[in-house]
Amino acid sequence: MKYICYAVLFLLFMMQLLFSHVPKIVHEGIGILLLAAVLFHLYGKRGWWTALRKGRYSAYRLLMTTINLVLLVLFAATMVLGVLISDEVFAGIVPLEVRKTLFLHELHKGLPWYMLLVLSVHVGLHLPFHRSSRRTRSLLFLIAMSGMLLGSTEHMLPERLAFEHIFGTPAQMAGFPAALISLAGIAFFGVFVGGILRLRLVKR
Repeated sequence: MKYICYAVLFLLFMMQLLFSHVPKIVHEGIGILLLAAVLFHLYGKRGWWTALRKGRYSAYRLLMTTINLVLLVLFAATMVLGVLISDEVFAGIVPLEVRKTLFLHELHKGLPWYMLLVLSVHVGLHLPFHRSSRRTRSLLFLIAMSGMLLGSTEHMLPERLAFEHIFGTPAQMAGFPAALISLAGIAFFGVFVGGILRLRLVKR
């Protein structure tokens, strides 16, 4: 049940990246839901925070800790920016000149793409790739590379990561289902990278 909830949250996060396909009020509502879910997740993992100064740091633990902290910073920054540029839920408490600042909009649109990559690696670091055969990993590699190629082209990932002002992408014109599938290709690539990192580091 826990993993089903995680999968639903991951799907909701990916829907946030496809904000052009949903009304603004839905986008902001999902953002608030994700904030509540993340806070609940952090509370459930509160023992992790208290254990940061304890024990020995292996390469795997160091990487996992770094990924977690980077992910947390990206999420917090994205949420703060979302509040500052809100046109619906928080529009009444944020001045218009702040809400219309282009720089804040570009940051809010660009940071989640970094978060998608980091979050996907985070997921992959938890998967038991060491139990898979070399043939299976080779097949997954081909799928991951194909997914990244499709997703980065359809969503203009390099431009997103460069915080460029984008007026439209092939994914937006393709419709929501196709955009979600190509976005899943990027996510799968990150998961694969995380799984391979775990495979390499845990062996040491």
